[in-house]
Amino acid sequence: MRAILFSTLVLLAAEFTGQTPPVYVDWPADHVTVFAQGAWVEHRGMVTPATERFELILDGLTESVNPQSLQVELPEGWRLVGTQSSAGARPDQVQAAQVELEEIESDLAGIRTTIAMREALHEVYSEELSMIQSNRQLSHQETLLVDDLREAAEFWRTRVRELKYKQLELAQEIAELREAVAELEGDRAAVNQRIHATTQQVRLRLQAGSTRTGEVAIRYLTQAAHWRPEYDVSVSADGRIVFDRFASVSQTTGRDWEGIDLEFVVGNPLSSLAPPAFELWVLRERRAVQQATAGTYEWAPQASMEANGEGLMFDDMALRSAVTPAAEHAFSNDRFRFEPAIPPYVASQRIPERVFIEQFELQGELSYLLMPYASDEAYQLAYSSTWANSRLMPGRVQVEAGGAFRGWFDLMLPAPGDTLMVPIGQDPEVRCSRERRADRCSNSVFGGKHKSEQTWEIEVENQHDRAIEARVEERIPVAYRSDVIVELLESGGAQHDVASGKLTWDVTLNPGEIRTFIVRYRLEYPKELGFENF
Repeated sequence: MRAILFSTLVLLAAEFTGQTPPVYVDWPADHVTVFAQGAWVEHRGMVTPATERFELILDGLTESVNPQSLQVELPEGWRLVGTQSSAGARPDQVQAAQVELEEIESDLAGIRTTIAMREALHEVYSEELSMIQSNRQLSHQETLLVDDLREAAEFWRTRVRELKYKQLELAQEIAELREAVAELEGDRAAVNQRIHATTQQVRLRLQAGSTRTGEVAIRYLTQAAHWRPEYDVSVSADGRIVFDRFASVSQTTGRDWEGIDLEFVVGNPLSSLAPPAFELWVLRERRAVQQATAGTYEWAPQASMEANGEGLMFDDMALRSAVTPAAEHAFSNDRFRFEPAIPPYVASQRIPERVFIEQFELQGELSYLLMPYASDEAYQLAYSSTWANSRLMPGRVQVEAGGAFRGWFDLMLPAPGDTLMVPIGQDPEVRCSRERRADRCSNSVFGGKHKSEQTWEIEVENQHDRAIEARVEERIPVAYRSDVIVELLESGGAQHDVASGKLTWDVTLNPGEIRTFIVRYRLEYPKELGFENF
């Protein structure tokens, strides 16, 4: 088949001779490629025109069609004369709806006539009942035998009962008829809506070749769909990290996607035929991102990267019609394509559907991070250095370990070659404590200077019946002005980062082992200054 691409609304100004009725088709989408923002939608079907020149109208297309993105594939020898994208309605469907509307109006008229007749009969029974009730009392001048009185009473009782029953039956019938009227009025409103409703259409003016039957395919871009990556992660005791990759896809195209070929592509689709201008790839310094904490595994709320190439963080606004502009930059360096094993069902609504794509495994190692100044429990972590070829992308991750759901976090990828970290949660069996040793602290003022020595005792404990690898991080103050001096006097063998004040110990803790570290530092600053947290 010959692919014909065009980027203007009307390609040629050729006109058809004669008034050939257009050929209307309603082909559901059979292939969709979803990007971080936008999707390519493809429709195809067989066409057998009655004349050599004809107009083909593909009806019921996706909303938000970009007319400049239209692409058409035609059988060999066919020619595209012109094209137009617009909103319209199929005449045959409008005609069928009008016939249905006439039938509804006829039914309504008949039912309303029946209601009027039933109401008139109900009124007659009411008049007769009123007449009987007004004549049931005897004048004092009338004298009736007992048998005559009983006969009159029986007549009144029997007739009144008959009239009451007939009124009740008529009331029930009228109520049912009015319910039928309400239902038909609802149908009439729906049909009227169909008559006046329009759908997106693509009109193709074609000239068939020697082959009068062939397959026509139409492809276009819509902004009414997007996806983002999600993962379920299971971490085992031996360090295996199993990822289930999902696509959280949302589409508001107006038509459900069911049983079609669906694929997810990293990045954004090209919107024009011409290549973009070359852009410099300028390196920018990455902002500091708060590390994930156990429990909720939620990164700092301000961690969403701006559109500056620094990365991507998805927020919790799953119902947005498009992802943040940062997505384009976050995925700009990688090009991945994912195809679900089973064609999924994605309803046309703003609620995202979670589509399973694949499962893959990373070999990892378990470790612990203890931060005594922040928590007395350890953060359990899984590290993997083999992640680079797994086609990982930033996305939301749900963590399961030890048969329990631990929470979620937003995955931020390290640079290729660095180690990927997956937080698992706090482990109460690995604990730490941080206590100020008051007997080894001192404060003095001499020569206009305030001098203070502080001593902290850090204790870590492994309550597991197995050895563990752990990193312990502590901190000392950092001076922010030249007349403030901070001197580390005792580090307990820790590595000291002077710029950040971080102290780090990498240790192996045997089962039941308790280890203690002493940290001592001295502060010297002008006595007119005061500090609350040293």
